[in-house]
Amino acid sequence: MPAPAPAAVFLSYASQDAAAAQRVCDALRAAGVEVWFDLSELRGGDAWDKKIRTQIRDCALFLPLISANTQSRLEGYFRLEWKLAEDRSHLMAKGKPFLVPVVVDDTSERDAHVPDAFLAVQWTRLPLRPAQGEPPAETMAAFCTQVQRLLGRDGRDASPRRPSESNLNPGRLGETSLPANSTRRAPSAAKWSLAAIAALAIAGYFFFNRSLPVTAPAPSPPKGPSTAEKPTAPAANDKSLAVLPFENLSPDPENALFTEGMHTEIISNLQLLSDLKVVSRGRALAFKGSTAPTAEIARQLAVAHVITGSVRREKDRVRITLELRRASDDALLWSLPRRDYELKDALALQSDIAEQVARVLQAREIKGGAAAVARFMTKDPRAYDLFVKVRKLFDDGTGKWAEAAAQCEAILELDPDFMLAATHLSFCRSLLATSPGTPLAERLRQATEAKHWAEAAARMVPGGAGDGALVTYYLLVERDGLRALAFAENQVRAMPNAAESHYQVARALQNLGRGIEAVAEYQRAVELDPSAAIYERNFCSALAVVRRVEDSRQAAARAVTKGLAGNTDIIATARFVATGELPASTEGLSGRNLVSWLWRGRRWAEAQAAIDAELHNEQSNDVQRWSLLCARTDVCARLGQLAEAAAAVRDALATAERLQRVEEVGPTEKPGWLAAALVRAGRGDEAIAAAKRAVAAAPAESHVALRWEREIVLAKIYAHAKRPRECVELLAKLLRVPSGLTVPMLKVDPTWDTVRDDPAFKALLADPKNSAPL
Repeated sequence: MPAPAPAAVFLSYASQDAAAAQRVCDALRAAGVEVWFDLSELRGGDAWDKKIRTQIRDCALFLPLISANTQSRLEGYFRLEWKLAEDRSHLMAKGKPFLVPVVVDDTSERDAHVPDAFLAVQWTRLPLRPAQGEPPAETMAAFCTQVQRLLGRDGRDASPRRPSESNLNPGRLGETSLPANSTRRAPSAAKWSLAAIAALAIAGYFFFNRSLPVTAPAPSPPKGPSTAEKPTAPAANDKSLAVLPFENLSPDPENALFTEGMHTEIISNLQLLSDLKVVSRGRALAFKGSTAPTAEIARQLAVAHVITGSVRREKDRVRITLELRRASDDALLWSLPRRDYELKDALALQSDIAEQVARVLQAREIKGGAAAVARFMTKDPRAYDLFVKVRKLFDDGTGKWAEAAAQCEAILELDPDFMLAATHLSFCRSLLATSPGTPLAERLRQATEAKHWAEAAARMVPGGAGDGALVTYYLLVERDGLRALAFAENQVRAMPNAAESHYQVARALQNLGRGIEAVAEYQRAVELDPSAAIYERNFCSALAVVRRVEDSRQAAARAVTKGLAGNTDIIATARFVATGELPASTEGLSGRNLVSWLWRGRRWAEAQAAIDAELHNEQSNDVQRWSLLCARTDVCARLGQLAEAAAAVRDALATAERLQRVEEVGPTEKPGWLAAALVRAGRGDEAIAAAKRAVAAAPAESHVALRWEREIVLAKIYAHAKRPRECVELLAKLLRVPSGLTVPMLKVDPTWDTVRDDPAFKALLADPKNSAPL
C-alpha cells in the first residue's frame, strides 16, 4: 500500500472492532477524507511493523477506536500503535491537531486504559457497537465535518478547541476529556488483574490426557441473534448482500454437491471485498427452498441486496443463472448472461462474478483482482470435483484426516495453485501431527508437511485470506499463540465478515489466556454463521469453563435445537465442567472417551472391560497404550486387584521410558508421561519433579492454556502422591482463573479422592468465590 497523502488519517483499532472501524472509514472516505485503514496486504513480521510505523509517522490525524474490546485487551498490536502516536504527539507544537480518540460504545473515558496524551484532547463518541445499532446520520456527518475541520479542509482554524467551545452536540459527539493537567485516575489493581488472568483451557481430563482449550464468556451472554443483524430494512445504498442457495437443476443428483460448491465459493470470493457485508453460507442456507418474497428474506438477513440463481450441470456443460436485485424495490441491478458454459469456463466465472458485483455495488475490488481469486479456487474441473468431496469430509466431521489429505494431494497434482486445497491439506497434516492416534515417529513428518502447505497457501493468496492454515499450524503443532494471533488478525482484516476469520482469532486468543476477548470473537462467529456446529459448541464450552452455568445450558440447548449438537461428548463435557453432571447414557461412546466417563461414574468393572478392549486394539500406539495402562492401574486398584495393578504400572512405566527416546513435535510432553507412570509406581518425588519439568516446558506467554493444563496434571500428581497441601495450593490458584477446572468437577471426579477428606480441600470446595462466575 502506498504511503498516505499528507492529509491522510490513520485509523487504529483492535481486531474485534473491525466492523466499527470499517463504518468510520466508509463515512470519512465518502466525505473525501483519505483514510489509512485497508490492511489487506499487510502481514505479521518486520515488513508489516515497518510499514505501520511509517504510516503513523506520516499521517495527519491519528484516530484510535476505544471500546470494551480495547479495555479488555491489555496487550495487542494496537497498543504499540497508540504508543507510537503518543510519542509523535510530544514532538508537536501545542494546539496542533493530531490525536482524535473515538469511543464506539459506552466505555468510560475516566477509566479508559489509554495513553495519557489521549486524555488531553477532546473525545468523540460514535455508537457503533452491535448493541447500539447505527448512529444517526447527522451524528456521523458532524463527525466527518469535525475531521475535515481538523485537517484544515474548510479554511477555518484547525486547532482543537476547548471542550466548552465545541460546536458539537455534547450528548453525542462532544463528550469532553479530562483537562491536560488533571490527574488521571489509575485503573484499580482488581481491573488490571482480571483482564490479565481472564484466560481459558478446558480441564485436564482423566489419565492426564491432553484436552482442547475453550474460552471465557463475553461480558453478557448472547440472547438469540446479534442485535448487529436485527431484521431492519437497510438503506438502499448499503453495501450488504446475501447469496441465497442456488437451485440445483442438474439431472444427476450427485451434482448437488457441485451446485453447493459453486454457492460456497461465490460467497467466499465476495467476502474478500472488505467493505461489502456478505451474509455467511450458513445463514443463507436457512432460506433454502423458501418461497418468501426477496424483500422479506433481505429484511430478516438485514441486507440491501440479494443474489439468486440456479445451476444445471450435465457432463462437461454448465448453465448458470444469477441475478443481483435490490431488496427495497426488487430492481434488477445485474445478471449473468444466460448461456451454457464449458465446465472449466464456469469455474473461472466465480472470480468474474465477484469483480462484477463489486463494480455494481461500488465496493472496493479484491486486492490483486481476478488473479488472486483464481488462486483461491480452481479452474480445473477434476480438481473441483475432488475438492467438494474433501470439503464434505470436513463438514461431516468424520475424522478421516489421512483420507482427506490423500485427496488434497491428488487435487494439488492437478492444480498446484489451488489455495483452498493447500489449506485443507495443511489442516489434515496438523491434525495428524497432534493426534494421539499418530505414532510419534510419524508426527514429525506430518508437522513438516503441515507447515509447508500452510506457508504455500499464504503465498497463493497474500494479504491474509490465505493465512488460516498458519493459524491452525501454530496453535496445534508449535503451540505458539502469539504467532497464531498475528496470522488470525491478518485473516480478519482480509475477510472481516467471514465467520471463520473470527473463529480463528478466538482460537488464538483462548490459547493466550485472553478469554473475554476470545469469547467475544466466538460470539461474533456464531452471529455470522449460526449453523456452524463447532462455533456453537465451543461457545457452550467456553461459558461452562467460566462457570456461567445457565448461559452454558442455553448455548447447549440452542445447539440441540438447531441440530448442531453433533459430537455430543463436547456438550456432555461442558455440562460436566459446569455442573458435575454425568451423561445419562454412554451409548455410542467408545475408546478413551468411554473410559473417561465410566471412571467419572465410578463404574470400575465396565471401565476395566473398555480399557482391555482398547489395549487389544493392534492400531494403538505407545502414547495411547501409556494412557490406557495408567487407567488400568487405577481401575484395578479400585477393584482390589493389586497384582494386576502392579503389572499394569510396570508396563506403563516401561512405555513412558521408551517414549523418552522419541522425537516430539511442539513443547515436550515427555516429562508428563513419565510423571504419570512414576507416581503410580510409588515414586512420588520423582513424579513431582518430572511434572514440574512438564509445566516449565509449557510456554508461559505464548500458550497460557497449555501451562494451566499441565498445572492441572501436576495437581493430580500431588493428589495421587497424597500431598494434600501442595495439591490444594495449586488447585486454589487454578480456580482463580478460567483454567477449565471447576468445583463441580472436583466434587465428582474420583481422581481427587485421596485429598477429599483434607480440611483445606473441603474449605476450597465450600468457598463461594470458587464457584462464582469468573
